[in-house]
Amino acid sequence: MKFTIPFSAVIAASAVLGNVLPRDDKFYDEYSEICQRAMIDCGKLSKECFLNKMVEEAPEEFCSTIYNSDKCQGEQYSQCISTLSKCNGEPQSGAINLLEHSKKQVGYMCNTVENNQLCPVFRKENLQNLNKGINETCKSKICTDATYNYYEIPLGTTDLEQFKGRVIDKDFNYEDYPFASENKYNKYYYAMYFLKSEYCTSQQAKTEAVNSGNNTNNANTVNTNANTNATNSITTNQQSSDAITSIKLNVFGILLAIAYTLL
Repeated sequence: MKFTIPFSAVIAASAVLGNVLPRDDKFYDEYSEICQRAMIDCGKLSKECFLNKMVEEAPEEFCSTIYNSDKCQGEQYSQCISTLSKCNGEPQSGAINLLEHSKKQVGYMCNTVENNQLCPVFRKENLQNLNKGINETCKSKICTDATYNYYEIPLGTTDLEQFKGRVIDKDFNYEDYPFASENKYNKYYYAMYFLKSEYCTSQQAKTEAVNSGNNTNNANTVNTNANTNATNSITTNQQSSDAITSIKLNVFGILLAIAYTLL
């Protein structure tokens, strides 16, 4: 089961939002050559940068080589938004929303990284395993928030009401929800509900506690070694000449500086 929501949901949401954007009659007519060309060029940009099939096939490669490229993040994208915003037409307003919402959604995937990896639900090895991706996501608050936001952009939160009162007391499995098959988006709503559950969020504290303990142990080890080195250096210095003492203290100062940077 793929982790991604079909981009048709993003397109549909963008079209609706486009209808409520204010427009200015001073700007170009929607059928002008400038606006028609902008629709074509910006449509190509959107397809390449944000609605690319690589999102579902090779997310890591997509993020590093396409999404974060100058073409997708730089002047060409800004120019698209600028030109379309001057077009007095609903198609152009919808196109702006499609660009902005799809860019923001994919940004939650590409820009949220821990330990030089995408968050679990977005990784290539979890593309066909939504259950595994969601359960691993619970261990990180950063990834939990990013994944929730990724789904919220196209889906919204209204349909989360169907899960109200449902107790979450075991790992995520979208097939546990009896209505998951009735709507192709239900499993993603269920994932959103699960990510906000105490069962999921409590795992973040446990993981952070373990990481904190490891950091503390590492810091204590460094401090212990530094103190041991200090004691040995002082003992040796007391038994040495003034010249040797000076050299030893200089080395000791360097060791302390190194230890400090490791804390």
